Amino acid sequence: MAASPGSMYQKQVLKKRPTSYLQSSLGSLSKSDRYKEKDISLNSNPPGSPEIQRSNISLRKFSQISAHSDASEADENHADTNGNSTKQTGTPKNAIRAKHHQKAGKGNKIQKLHHAALSGNEAEVQKLLGKGVDINAPDSVGKTPLHNAILGKHLNIVDLLLKSGADVKCLDERGDTPLHAAVRVDSEAIVVLLLKDGKTNTNAKGFGSYTPLHIAAQMDCVDICKRLVEHEGDIAQAAEDKMTPFGFAIAKGAQAVSEYFAGIVKEKDMNLEGLLYNVDNEGSTLLHLAVDSGILPIVGLSLKLGSNVRQTKESDNSTALHLACSQGSLEIVQLLTNEIRDICKEEIIDEQGMFPIHRAAMNNHFTVVNFLLDQGAEADPRDIEGQTPLFLAASVGGTETVQLLMDRGADVTLKDMELRSALHVAIGNTSTMDALMKSPSSKSLVVDKDATGYTPVHYAARAGCLEHIILFISKNKAAEQVTSDSLDTPLHIVSRYGWLEIAQRLLKKRNVRIINVQNNQGKTPLHLACHEGHEQIAKLLLMEGATIERDHHDRTPLHLAATKGSEECVEYILETHPGSLNAIDKYQNTALNLAATAGHASLVTYLLSVKEQEILLNSQNQNVLDLAISNDKEAVAMAIIEHPRWKEVMDSAGGGGVSQIQTLVEKMPEVAERVLDQCVDQEGDSSSKDFKVTYDLRLIQGKQNSFTSSLEHSLDALKTMAERRRENCLTHPVCYVLMNIKWKKFGWITFIVNLSLYLAFLLPFTGLAVYLKANSLELCGYKFENMTKHRTGYYEHTWDWHDDDSITCNGSQKTVVVLHYVVIVFALIHLTKEIVQIIRQRLKYWTAITNYIEWVIYVSALVFVFPICACKAHYKSEAAAFSLFFAWLNLVLYFRRFSYYGKYVIMLLTMFKTLFQVLLLFFLFVVAFGTTFYLLMYNKSNFDTLEYALMKTFAMTLGELNYESDFIPDIKLHYPLASNVMFVFFSLAMPIILMNMLIGLAVGDIDKIQQKSVMDRYVMQVELLLELEESLPQWILKRMQIDKYEEFPNRKSKLQTRLYEKIIGFGKAESKGEDDGVPPAMAQIIDRVMEQDAKIDEIYAMMKEQSEILKAIGRRQGVEDTASNRKSIIGWFLKKH
Repeated sequence: MAASPGSMYQKQVLKKRPTSYLQSSLGSLSKSDRYKEKDISLNSNPPGSPEIQRSNISLRKFSQISAHSDASEADENHADTNGNSTKQTGTPKNAIRAKHHQKAGKGNKIQKLHHAALSGNEAEVQKLLGKGVDINAPDSVGKTPLHNAILGKHLNIVDLLLKSGADVKCLDERGDTPLHAAVRVDSEAIVVLLLKDGKTNTNAKGFGSYTPLHIAAQMDCVDICKRLVEHEGDIAQAAEDKMTPFGFAIAKGAQAVSEYFAGIVKEKDMNLEGLLYNVDNEGSTLLHLAVDSGILPIVGLSLKLGSNVRQTKESDNSTALHLACSQGSLEIVQLLTNEIRDICKEEIIDEQGMFPIHRAAMNNHFTVVNFLLDQGAEADPRDIEGQTPLFLAASVGGTETVQLLMDRGADVTLKDMELRSALHVAIGNTSTMDALMKSPSSKSLVVDKDATGYTPVHYAARAGCLEHIILFISKNKAAEQVTSDSLDTPLHIVSRYGWLEIAQRLLKKRNVRIINVQNNQGKTPLHLACHEGHEQIAKLLLMEGATIERDHHDRTPLHLAATKGSEECVEYILETHPGSLNAIDKYQNTALNLAATAGHASLVTYLLSVKEQEILLNSQNQNVLDLAISNDKEAVAMAIIEHPRWKEVMDSAGGGGVSQIQTLVEKMPEVAERVLDQCVDQEGDSSSKDFKVTYDLRLIQGKQNSFTSSLEHSLDALKTMAERRRENCLTHPVCYVLMNIKWKKFGWITFIVNLSLYLAFLLPFTGLAVYLKANSLELCGYKFENMTKHRTGYYEHTWDWHDDDSITCNGSQKTVVVLHYVVIVFALIHLTKEIVQIIRQRLKYWTAITNYIEWVIYVSALVFVFPICACKAHYKSEAAAFSLFFAWLNLVLYFRRFSYYGKYVIMLLTMFKTLFQVLLLFFLFVVAFGTTFYLLMYNKSNFDTLEYALMKTFAMTLGELNYESDFIPDIKLHYPLASNVMFVFFSLAMPIILMNMLIGLAVGDIDKIQQKSVMDRYVMQVELLLELEESLPQWILKRMQIDKYEEFPNRKSKLQTRLYEKIIGFGKAESKGEDDGVPPAMAQIIDRVMEQDAKIDEIYAMMKEQSEILKAIGRRQGVEDTASNRKSIIGWFLKKH
């Protein structure tokens, strides 16, 4: 909607008029308008009541240059009295003042001079001047001693400073000269004294380019003006805003100065064109300024000078008569119309198409309106928006003007460009509406629609104006049932906005004909009341016979109440229409589903508690819990799980895709943990022998596919827990029981088979390699060449070492041949397993480092055993060595499956990872010292090559220092001093600092590693069970499927069971509080949080108690505490006070 002329004009007026004057001028229009408190959307609700924001007056805000009689205030502020910020001019004098300002801080003498000049201490001024203090030095705001003496009105000191050579042209920071200051303090004597100085410039421009004459004119100092004019002061000199001293005097109502200036104009026969027209930067005339002053003689003076009443202002094309009508000054209007007798009959309009009568009417100046009508003004002229004076008067609540215009024949039925009548815009003004409705023509206007399709009745209903509704119905019975273009009745509107009293009036005498009317969206008033949560309105409608209808989305009021979260509306509907409980909308959602989607946990709990409530799936195959999860409503999900019908909800979930428990584990782990808690049922006394714990394992295994009966994904929930590292879920007793059952049924058997197969490969391979090496002399035919006795006492045998090409294969021993075949067979079996894993896992297979190790083991073993012979080549012995090394290490990894050893194996692997992370740092230290020792001790046998030097350095790091043989100075140690110095550095850095750092790192991480190892073991166990389930056929899985498990924890287990659990069992369930002690620092934080939580609860309880007290007070005072009638205790309090 385009901005109305009234609103544009009001913005213009607000911009121009000082606040204090504007408040006094517009005081009559400060009525509260309840209609402005709410907004109405354009699609299905009536828009807000049309507001014609017009001003009473067209005013001008001029620069106010007020006198500073208080010298100290002038010293501190020096700000523009019209509110503008201080400016710096770019003149050369400014640069000089800045230089003086820098010198001002060099001593206290200049400051003393300023203070003495301001306070009037003439003797001190003479003393300081006698000492040679700079007479023109500025203070902190750029004022010279002369400025300050003038501000203090000390004539003698001013005279003394002038005689001592003070510069009368010096400018302060605002750009004002001493003459400006003298005029401001209204001291004619000082002005005369300054003017006697031949250097004084009477027309010097100060702040805003105002001259001293500007200031004197606006202060109405006629004597000073005369002095200035006598010294060539120019009354026509324009400032930055084009204002002349003459214009200033007129605008400020300075009558004496204005008359004096007018006399000068006539005396000098000055050009009137520049003085009367375009006198400011908005293109006003002098007559506009005179009318703006509000002083009748000033207006008369302007007219005598020849001002043209028809001349318009350039900015808005308004005349002085428009402005006078806006102000409401009847005398000024009469004076202006006397100049041109028939001006009221002429078509004088501004840029908004308004006549002077429009301006008067929109500001409720009924006396002016009456005068204009008497002068022949038309009663119903239209502006560019088609608005008449009556329309504008009605929009601002101008009852007197409305009544006057109606009495003078104004047409009430005229509408603006948006088809609004005066009734549309008078909403909220009771007296104005009463006046309008007295006209017989207003009866039909009650049900007339504007361009948006709404009638005055709809606007009144939206604003909650009960008086208007009663008045409309009394004048036109059709007002009760009138519909808008969107088919909304007044009852629709009051139901949407919660006006209970109006709804009661509309339904008086059981007017059920309108109670179930549907708008263009298919919504009844009950729909709208429930959608906004107006419980009392909904209750009233239901009591009056409202039925449950469906809108165009097949939603009932119950659906909308559930979406809003209004539990009271839901209760009222179910009390009267219980059959609507399970109604579904266009997307097959029930009210329960919509409440969950909107996140109303308490309402979901209430609906689930209704026995007749069905758990239905919507068109997306989602039930109430699915919707809560997908919309991230954790509170709703928790409320569902804690409800007695939680299992029914989860059982109703649609099959296929990701299960609910998986989604909960991923998005809401706390809710998933609560689901697991619900799957545990305890019976009997916990200390009794017959105490029984029952675990429901159906939910955690997901729903079985009804079409394929597939059981392949029964561990997907555990898989998600492992992937997301949900420790509280994965270590829950329910998960432990499920994994333990799976382990007992097929896990341990598979594990034992795999372990047996691996040992069947490893033990023969180890035995074969050791046997062949131990009997290599005999099997390969090596011969001793010599025997050397070492100084340590042992003998070193040296035999004839043949080349690989000269070795002859000897396969005569059957044991050796059998062991070869055993190793070959089991190595191939294991390689086949690896190939099968590659096919099944694909790229995932290559992400595990253990798979690479196993390939090294089996390939190296095959290299060793082929061809089958007793005497092996040297590279085969190396292959066997590496293969056995990795094979026995791989056996350690098998121990991860044991409940007792698993934790420690995982801890060991974690520490190895930590070691590898710092290995680069360790290697750099070894290289640093190794190369140094090689260069300094190359003639020593342990350091004669770089490789040996690095290995020796590594050995020394572990403690093998051998100081006596390597570092004691002798003939072979060429650099004894440097070598020993480096040895000291090495001893400090490597064995002491670095090794202790590694040990400390390992010890420091041991607690974290131990805590993490439990989770890692569970994750590893889940992965193992997943691999096994994927590899087992369906018929085996079906036999091993279990839905419920019962145990008696207080009964003593059988011996064989205890042995099984001890050796290859899954282990005991990890207690949450058994090993995971809370650190002291964290415990303190938790305690503080609990304290704050308790305080918050106390504050909440106190506020609730105070709220109840206020409600009780309100009820005693007759104030209803409901959301429907939009009243509150605060509103009552404000009303009372």
